[in-house]
Amino acid sequence: MDKQNTDFKSKLEEGYDYYQKGEQQKSIELFDQVLLVQQQNSNFFRTEGVLLINLERFTEAISYFDDILKQNPQDNEIIFRKGVALEMIGDYENALVQYNTVLSDSQQNTSACRNKGIVLINLERFTEAISYFDDILKQNPQDEEILFSKAIALELLGKNEEAVLFYLKSLKIQSEDTESMINFMFHFLNRLRMWNPMEFYERLIDKSPNEPFAEFFKQFVKNETQIELFYKKYLSRIPDLDEIKHWQIKIFEKNNSEFLEDEIMKSSEAQTIIQGKKYEAEIKELFKKYLDRWDVKPEELNFYSQQIVNGKSIKTVEEEIKNSDESKKLPYWQDDD
Repeated sequence: MDKQNTDFKSKLEEGYDYYQKGEQQKSIELFDQVLLVQQQNSNFFRTEGVLLINLERFTEAISYFDDILKQNPQDNEIIFRKGVALEMIGDYENALVQYNTVLSDSQQNTSACRNKGIVLINLERFTEAISYFDDILKQNPQDEEILFSKAIALELLGKNEEAVLFYLKSLKIQSEDTESMINFMFHFLNRLRMWNPMEFYERLIDKSPNEPFAEFFKQFVKNETQIELFYKKYLSRIPDLDEIKHWQIKIFEKNNSEFLEDEIMKSSEAQTIIQGKKYEAEIKELFKKYLDRWDVKPEELNFYSQQIVNGKSIKTVEEEIKNSDESKKLPYWQDDD
């Protein structure tokens, strides 16, 4: 029995150690071994359920939480965790039931309050969500997450001007945090496609020209314009969101953008394109010869020129164009003979 307890404690300590190191899968495996012996110990179900959420194994986590709630149906922490797992699998109605249960017992549970509001948004109950956020803001008017969430609900309800004001209120609280500011900007790049993002930023600046974040906005807009300009110039395309974010962070870290053009120009992608331009005239000749057209699209030029840069011979490219489906559809094609 003593040896069993020793083994039990050893596995438990090792499991917690892996958990603290972030090695959650190993932690789960060890807790599973403990659970075989400690089937009635709700503490282990509690811990393993949280780990399963972190591993995005939400259905399993819900099952673990249900086992605990059979023994203790009033355990608000577990009810809340179950709500989180349900929310993550998109079962918003049942997630809302869990959060309401927690809040009926404790209106001060800020996590449940915030999650309930987000679930109402996901259920497209925007007016109800806004009313709910208003009740919270009466108690804590400086809650930046609630201000931000209310702005999202207003935006989705089509009340864009009101949404701007609440985004601004949220920003006034977090304007000292550059990372939060950049993430805020990318919220719009990802979500507000019904507006021109640049126009939106300018509208924010116009509404609060003297706020600390106004200068940040101006710099962000200027940076984005430069990034897009150099991508079009050297890469013949517009940057994606991850690329924009990468360069924005670098510019703010260095506190200048003088390096930007040089780094984009010297990138491997840009250098491949620059080298490929040497072959564009020959590729156009091949299109004229075998496809009877000069209107070669930029993406076609880029495709074949990069193939040559990467080692494919001009002769091989010629054969590909000559034997392409487009060439075969022509009533005739010229040959050298």
